[in-house]
Amino acid sequence: MNSQVTPHRESIFRWLLYCCGICLELLGMAFMGAVVVVFFGQVDARVLLSLTAIGMVLFYGGWFCVRQGSRGPGQIPSERGERDACGA
Repeated sequence: MNSQVTPHRESIFRWLLYCCGICLELLGMAFMGAVVVVFFGQVDARVLLSLTAIGMVLFYGGWFCVRQGSRGPGQIPSERGERDACGA
């Protein structure tokens, strides 16, 4: 019975990871939109750089979560040098 519970738990974890990744990507895009808006105002360069850095970290962190969450159990490349669909 334990073998039936584990795949279900893993699929829930992947689903949560995917949803959190989407939310992080959206937050990252919002920060990058704020950079565009703030760019046209009279703002210090440190504010622009910090908003850009925060936006990039959020977006690419979300991208990583979405990528890991969307991988199924059969999509992990083997140790023989095979590649997955993404070429990694």
